[in-house]
Amino acid sequence: MMRDRELVQRIKDATNLAEIVGQTVKLRQQGNAWIGLCPFHSERTPSFHVIPDKGFYHCFGCNKHGDAFTWLMEREGLNFAEAKEQLAKAAGIELPRIKADYDFAKEDLNNRIRSALEIAQSYFQRSFNESGSAQDYLRQRGINNNFAREAGFGLAPNGWENVINLLRQHNFSTELIEQTGLAVRNDRGNLRDFMRHRLTIPIHDTRGRLVAFGGRALGDDKPKYLNTRETQKYKKSETLFGFHRAKGHMRDGALLVEGYFDVLQLHQEGINQAIAPLGTALAEDQLKTITKFTRKIVLCFDGDAAGQRATERTLKLALPLGFDVRLLVLPTGEDPDTWCIKLGADGFRAILRQAPDWVGFLLNRTREGRDIKRISDRMEIFQTFVTFFAFMPRTPENWSLLQSVAAELGIPKHELSRALSNQAASQTQKHSVAQTGTLENLDIDDLLRPLIILCRNPGSRQEIFQLPVGWWDYLKGALILQTVLDSDGDDSLLPDELLGPLRKLEATWASKEDSGMTIEKAIFNLEKAYVFREIKLGIELLKSPEILADPDSKDRLEKRQTQLLQRKSLLLKNNRL
Repeated sequence: MMRDRELVQRIKDATNLAEIVGQTVKLRQQGNAWIGLCPFHSERTPSFHVIPDKGFYHCFGCNKHGDAFTWLMEREGLNFAEAKEQLAKAAGIELPRIKADYDFAKEDLNNRIRSALEIAQSYFQRSFNESGSAQDYLRQRGINNNFAREAGFGLAPNGWENVINLLRQHNFSTELIEQTGLAVRNDRGNLRDFMRHRLTIPIHDTRGRLVAFGGRALGDDKPKYLNTRETQKYKKSETLFGFHRAKGHMRDGALLVEGYFDVLQLHQEGINQAIAPLGTALAEDQLKTITKFTRKIVLCFDGDAAGQRATERTLKLALPLGFDVRLLVLPTGEDPDTWCIKLGADGFRAILRQAPDWVGFLLNRTREGRDIKRISDRMEIFQTFVTFFAFMPRTPENWSLLQSVAAELGIPKHELSRALSNQAASQTQKHSVAQTGTLENLDIDDLLRPLIILCRNPGSRQEIFQLPVGWWDYLKGALILQTVLDSDGDDSLLPDELLGPLRKLEATWASKEDSGMTIEKAIFNLEKAYVFREIKLGIELLKSPEILADPDSKDRLEKRQTQLLQRKSLLLKNNRL
């Protein structure tokens, strides 16, 4: 049987990555690369490179990189096995059907849970279509009939076992019904429908698959909103409401709001980038999901104390991930959905474009109630900002930002240094530089760059393996070349901090029009530099008193010089310089 690594490589070789990426990103050819606007962050100048013959992509703007598998995993929310199955099917490659019994059982359970949820959704929608009061409620909220059908609104009728009995009729066991989250046991241990007398709202994963339901009470039941219980397919901290619709509309950023109706009303009006957490505080995993599509977010939470706390907490999560964060504050008493209805889609887009960045917003808010003429008040304002600065990546741009804020507030330089020192003492540096260095912080000799790239090809790698180590171990980047050689073409054996910069180097090389460096030419240049270097060193050594005083050493060195000069002559004669 074909080993898994060989199978994965066969799938990669049979996959045209440019065609897959080109389905969502407009690409143009440049050299051996295909270039377009990066789908992972907002940009005006293309910095996203796809290298089809190497099977990977790399963005010079946000440093996102990967292959066909990671593309599907990040853009479609697939796991590795699902990505492998989809790519193999597209390439006409049959996958081996040998799996552990546990895998079969787990897959069967997932399929049955999904089937049960779909049956419940059909039931909820039929009930909604028969309920004039439920339809009237949506119309009062500004949701029209066409969008209500598109969004999948439903109705869970008042009753204790409507969904339970329906699923039992379809031969679902009591145990599985519980695992769907659609039912819960009461204090007496009896199974009851989780949703009763509520408007139902389907919740989907990033791929658009139904995983849970939200419910809005139609009477005075409490709580007003609730979600079905978490299951193995639905985790609140990993799911964002509306994301399956919004993910293709985030080039200008994601709009983060608080509730279902905010998202749905905005989607109905064409503000498709709106998403929301599911009744809990935003989690880091949810933000990481957003980073696969954009690095810009607009936060639109309530302006009350709870909303301000949510905003500050989200800032501290988003800044370390490199987000460009803007804050949209609505008039008192307004929600995004009501304000969008009043302004209209174009008006709402206009205020989105005008949303201030988090720095300006924070400075304006912290100035309230303080006397800007007093150094103590200015220092309090600045210290608040420094607290957030501790969560930002240490880049020249962010350092300039901090200095400009200090200058605007009239903070003396010694006070700036003291504030940073105090903050540094209380924070643990999260992103350390690898001790061995990477392609981004370690100089690579020009002679080694093509060899590092070429040794990623099996044929060239074998030739480089045969080279005398002395030809290149004195050059900057020798450790990286050795690491790549040792990986023998398996990216999983490369350090994480090296793989990204390595792909960046390959993408840079591939996008050049003259990127056709052959292995013969690269080896010739390496040998030539080595020969010239050794001749120069030999000349210097022959002048040293120690060598002149030792006839044997002098004789050996002269013989070696003769050999090196002969090799140099041959290189010149072959006219390969």
